Amino acid sequence: MTPQSFDIVIAGGGLVGATLALALSQSTSCLSIAIVEAVPLRSDNQPSFDSRALAIAQGSRTLLEDYGVWQRVKEHAEPIHKIQVSDRGHIGKSYLKAEQFNLSALGFVLEVRHLGKQLMDCLERNSPEPKNSLEPKNSLEPKNSLESKKKSVTWFCPAKISQIEEHQDHLTLSLDDDQTLQAKLLLVADGGQSQTRQLLKIDNHVSDYHQAAIIANVEVKHGHDNQAFERFTETGPMALLPLTDNRYSLVWCVAPDQVDTMLAWHDEQFLAELQNAFGYRAGELIKVGNRFSYPLALSAANEIVSHRVALVGNSSHTIHPIAGQGFNLGMRDIEALRQLISQCIVDGQDIGSYAALRQYQQMRRQDLDTVINMTDSLVRLFSNDNKLLALGRTMGLLTMQMFDNLKQPLANQAMGFNK
Repeated sequence: MTPQSFDIVIAGGGLVGATLALALSQSTSCLSIAIVEAVPLRSDNQPSFDSRALAIAQGSRTLLEDYGVWQRVKEHAEPIHKIQVSDRGHIGKSYLKAEQFNLSALGFVLEVRHLGKQLMDCLERNSPEPKNSLEPKNSLEPKNSLESKKKSVTWFCPAKISQIEEHQDHLTLSLDDDQTLQAKLLLVADGGQSQTRQLLKIDNHVSDYHQAAIIANVEVKHGHDNQAFERFTETGPMALLPLTDNRYSLVWCVAPDQVDTMLAWHDEQFLAELQNAFGYRAGELIKVGNRFSYPLALSAANEIVSHRVALVGNSSHTIHPIAGQGFNLGMRDIEALRQLISQCIVDGQDIGSYAALRQYQQMRRQDLDTVINMTDSLVRLFSNDNKLLALGRTMGLLTMQMFDNLKQPLANQAMGFNK
């Protein structure tokens, strides 16, 4: 078969891949973009668009607004006005308040399903029908050349990239449904267990935290007053982030051998155990939704670029949820690529050139290193019951509470203002 040619092919059409495609398609109308996604379009089984919640930093909110998505989801986003950080069993605690930084909110909490729906709606308005080998051939072609120009994003799903051939000025991508694509640039956004990264033989360092995260949405009896909580316990951190309808998004980090038992608890027992572990500082918890779990590890690719390839989001880096920075780090990957590719087009430069990709790596390296090291250090510091370290944690939290200027660097990083 004659390969279908695109300027950019994105491996993965979940949260990061879809946002990336939207950002690029809105940045310039001259790019042809394809998305290769393993899950059928609009499927209820799309793992990127489930009921989990995202902590969206102010910097990410601004980017989503620029991409035309925030206006569509803001009614479902709950602002964070205050964050309390505490260490169970110790007196130290600290607060971050939006008013300290002259902001209306430190960030927002949004269920992924709302963002996923709007991303799909925005992309479908400038996309032909999804392509796969089972469809009649005459349904694949746009009705006329004008429609083809307007619809700059083409979906190939359900499909996976099964083989990658490198050429000097392009890549040839074989799909598992027998279609073949050519691309000037391949952007890898198919998650932490990226099969595309494995095909490319890009080494990936993994450090197991020996923790698992249990996530759920819980309802609080008298409302949450837009306050978020980060609490460190002997089994790992716990976070409660405010959601709409008097709910919190819970992330509860525990030992892996506890997970099956905790997921099997009936709702009343789960709430009682959670209340006992967290206390009543967040209020009385009265209802819990579906519970899920996943193992926690630090994963970082040794290189985020290769020949005509760039890694984006979790394909490049998967971090602990302790500071809610995973999605925000991916958003900054997306924005760096959007800016770089737009500038390449203005300058008449090859978007997949070695020079362009090295620039992307340089643009992202400091931010990636800072956030990865920060989250990794926090996990190891607060997951240690050494008495000397515990004393240091207490002194650190108390000192931050007493001196607001010490909070500024941490707040800037959390809100996505340090890049």
